[in-house]
Amino acid sequence: MKDAATRRCVCPEARPVWDDQAHRCAECSAAPAASDPAICRCSPGADRTSWRGTGDVVAPGRNNHDYRFFDVDFTALAPGTTLTFEVTAGSGASNVSVDLFRPGANVLPVGQQTDHLCWFYDQARASTRSGPCTIPSPGTYRVGMEGNWFSDAGATNTVSFRFGCQ
Repeated sequence: MKDAATRRCVCPEARPVWDDQAHRCAECSAAPAASDPAICRCSPGADRTSWRGTGDVVAPGRNNHDYRFFDVDFTALAPGTTLTFEVTAGSGASNVSVDLFRPGANVLPVGQQTDHLCWFYDQARASTRSGPCTIPSPGTYRVGMEGNWFSDAGATNTVSFRFGCQ
């Protein structure tokens, strides 16, 4: 369903996935206004132990950012919960970078991020990486995905992320 106040796709069910081809959420078919970034709110899956999202990314050019954001609802987690953070890059032209930002984080428009919890930078095309990520307190966090700085500006790819309980 569309949350008119925030113009975000808010999917209360299973696993929201942003459909870039249709420019709307694949779970509930909602689409934010054209002027808004594509943001889906990820709630725990039916098993209540995983969160995931998929989107297309564009390489922004050296030292710039062009994030595709997903809000991830970790409000039900106990403080200090450690999750497995997994990122899969598609076989497109760009390598990818992914950051997890805490609630209220200052997301820089240029330069290396400093206010993130977990990240995978310069991930090769057609690869999967995973590692632990500790969530310090309940809240709504943001996953920012983009093409990496060392790929040709404008190169694209698809990225999927998943958080799972360990």
